Amino acid sequence: MTHLHFTFGPVQSFVAQARRTRDLYAGSFLLSYLALKAMEAAEANVILPDYASLKKLADAKGLKHAVAPNRFIAEFADEATAVEAGHRACNSLKEEWKHIAEEVWSHILRSVADRDQDTRGIWDRQIANFWEIAWAVGDEMETDLLDRRKNWHTPPTTVEPGDHCTLMGK
Repeated sequence: MTHLHFTFGPVQSFVAQARRTRDLYAGSFLLSYLALKAMEAAEANVILPDYASLKKLADAKGLKHAVAPNRFIAEFADEATAVEAGHRACNSLKEEWKHIAEEVWSHILRSVADRDQDTRGIWDRQIANFWEIAWAVGDEMETDLLDRRKNWHTPPTTVEPGDHCTLMGK
């Protein structure tokens, strides 16, 4: 059997930015929700955590609390199917994040965006490159695949225009 190992982050720094309990709750919920979307895209072949139980819990009570970790393992008959599932999980997470971000933009930021020069451009750049997604495919005996993949850290290189320091400028 072939395993897909999948994770996304940054989780620790994302949650650590919470200033209030409600921020911590909302951030944890968002992470869990995105994780479930990625697992769902892997077509329920998730073996760790117990996706069926998580899905049942989320469906029975309506998703009100964080229930899913940001990491999962899914099992497939062959490598090609696992790779396809990895791409689907990655794309699903990104699309759901973009959808959420667009809702935030529409309901909160659009009305004040015209007060600054390029608010929408900044928003789009930061949303597009926020999550670091890593996944690896290999034999079921290779239990450290994702750890090895995460050591090959490849964050996107972005350049934010404008002044970055209010004291010294560019």
